[in-house]
Amino acid sequence: MHSRLVISNFQLFSMMLLFLFGSATVVSIGQEARQSAWIAVLVGMLMYLPFFALFTLLYKRHPEETFPTILKIAFGKLVGKIICMLYVLYFIYIGARVLRDFCDLLLLTSMRDTPLVIVGGVMTLVIAYACFLEVEPIARASVLLLVVFVGVIVLVFFLLFFSDVMNPDHMHPILAEGIGSIFRAVFPLILTFPFGEMVVFLMFNQFIKGEKSLRKVGTRAVVIGGVMLSMLSLINLTTLGQHLVESSTIPLLVTVQQVNIRDIIQRMDTLAISVLIIGGFAKVTIFAYAAILGIKDIYQTRSHKLSLLLVTVSILTTTIFMSDNFVKHLEIGLKIVPVWIHIPMQFVIPIVTLVMIQLKSRKKSRST
Repeated sequence: MHSRLVISNFQLFSMMLLFLFGSATVVSIGQEARQSAWIAVLVGMLMYLPFFALFTLLYKRHPEETFPTILKIAFGKLVGKIICMLYVLYFIYIGARVLRDFCDLLLLTSMRDTPLVIVGGVMTLVIAYACFLEVEPIARASVLLLVVFVGVIVLVFFLLFFSDVMNPDHMHPILAEGIGSIFRAVFPLILTFPFGEMVVFLMFNQFIKGEKSLRKVGTRAVVIGGVMLSMLSLINLTTLGQHLVESSTIPLLVTVQQVNIRDIIQRMDTLAISVLIIGGFAKVTIFAYAAILGIKDIYQTRSHKLSLLLVTVSILTTTIFMSDNFVKHLEIGLKIVPVWIHIPMQFVIPIVTLVMIQLKSRKKSRST
C-alpha cells in the first residue's frame, strides 16, 4: 500500500492551476482562430474535461497503485516498464521545452548578454532543490505561488483598465474565419497544450485520497484554468489588437507594457516577468518530479538523489541543445510536438491502458 494524504486537495488544485498557466501565459495559443482565440481556449477546455475524467478511471479498480504499476498490470511487467520509461522521457523532454521557454523569455527581455547555459543552470538548480525537498514542500509552495500569480494578474487587469488602453472593438469580427477555425485551433494544439499535459498528474494519485479526488480537483482546475487563460487571451486582444498579438513573441509582456496611469504607474515589465517565471518554475518542477517518480518505480530504488541528478541534468542538457533559436523552438513546439508526441502520450496510451485494465478485470471476474 502506498502513502496517502501527503498533500491536500487544495494543494493539488494549486499545483494543477499553476501547471496550466505555466508556459501557456508566454505562448499565445489559439491564434488559428484569430479574434476568436479566447473562444477556442474555452472549447478546448470543454473538450478535454471528459478525457481527464476518463483517465482517472484507471485507478477505479486499483486505487492503491501508482501509475507505473497500473501500466504493468495492463501490459505486463516488461512492456509496462518500457511504457513507463517512455513517460519518463516524455516528462523530461516537455519539462526541458518549458524550461527553454522561460530561459528565452529572460534572454529576450532582461538578460540579453547572459549565456543560455547560465540562465538554464540557475533555474535548474532551483527546480532541483524543490524536487529534493519532495512533494509536500512543492505542494505547500504552490499555494503561496498561486496566490501571488493570480493576485498580480488581477492587479494588471485593473491597471490596464484604468490606463484606458483596452478597446472592445478589437474583438470584432468574432468568428470571422468561420467555426472551422475554432476547431483547427483546438485540435491538436489547445487540446494537447496546455490541457493534455495534465496527464502528468496521473503520477500523483499516490499522494492524495484517490481517483475521485483526482477527478474532482482536476475538473475544477481545468475549468478555472481554462476560463482564466481565455480571459488572458481576451485581455491581450482588447489591449493590443489582433495584428500586434500575432506579431508579438510574448503578447502578455507587450500587454503589460501598455500600463500607464498618469505617467506615474508604468513599466510593469519586471513584475510581469516575475509572475511568468513562477508559472514556468511550477510546471518544470512538476514534470521533473513525475520523471523522478517514474525512474524510482522502474528501477525499484529509493535513491532519490540519484534519480534527481539524472532527471535534472537531462532536462538542462536537452534545454540547451534542443534548438538554435526561439523562433525554431516555438515552431517545433507548436506544430510537430502536439501531433507526434503529445497525442500518443496524452491520449492514445492512457485510453489503451484503460481498455486493457477493463478487459483484464472482466476476464478475472468471469474466472472467479
